[in-house]
Amino acid sequence: MKQLLLIIGFLLLSFCGISQATIVQGVVKDSVTLEKISFARIKFIGGNAGGITDTSGHFFIQTNQPTDSIEVSFIGYKPLRFHVSAGITNEVNVLLVPAIRSFDV
Repeated sequence: MKQLLLIIGFLLLSFCGISQATIVQGVVKDSVTLEKISFARIKFIGGNAGGITDTSGHFFIQTNQPTDSIEVSFIGYKPLRFHVSAGITNEVNVLLVPAIRSFDV
């Protein structure tokens, strides 16, 4: 009986230690042309997990660390942050705004 209780206790503790993954997937596009952006950077805020978009602008990232937001960035565009729900799969479609700078010559 003691062994059965010990096994049940161990199983309950092991399940408590498993956190659910936060998954974010979607596509990144230019807000003006609606062209998909390849190799844009997506990262979870407050952690080191992240990735980049593929050649068709799609991405899929996940983490087991507690987080509630991501940041999307690419050279020549303003970085954007999005709220995500922890422990579930989130669909985030991003329209990056060009960071227009004029140079006086």
